[in-house]
Amino acid sequence: MSPRNADVEPVNWEERLRAAVEDSTRRRRAREAERREFARRRAHGLIDRNAVRLAEARRRRAA
Repeated sequence: MSPRNADVEPVNWEERLRAAVEDSTRRRRAREAERREFARRRAHGLIDRNAVRLAEARRRRAA
């Protein structure tokens, strides 16, 4: 056996699967948080734009 292969530990498939699942879950949660934040910012932008339009319409009506 070559010295390079002497220090290789056997593959623990259960540990690798658990780590992969945790990593996948972490990435999924991060993507969901980004989507929620984007939706929140978009909604607030729409609210702000509609508030400006409403204020302009009220000003025109009052004038």
